[in-house]
Amino acid sequence: MLAFLDGSTESASADQVAEALGERVGRVAYHLKTLAQGEVLEPVQGIATEDPQQTHYGWALNVEPEWLRVVLEVWAEAEVGGSGTTAHR
Repeated sequence: MLAFLDGSTESASADQVAEALGERVGRVAYHLKTLAQGEVLEPVQGIATEDPQQTHYGWALNVEPEWLRVVLEVWAEAEVGGSGTTAHR
């Protein structure tokens, strides 16, 4: 999510996010789809890959970056503050 905020990426596939996080693709794909259901992300076609002959699908930010930044800051503060609510991991 931070890569969307700092402008270093416009879209990413579940494979790319999973590799960056060191997580399983299935787990990452589930969470990306959940964010899409909440209209935070939107599906996009034709993201850049090493093989120009293949069409790949990915996800792009579907909200204003500043809105997402505020949500992430509030979530981080809640985690640090020990509000008793934790994100599902």
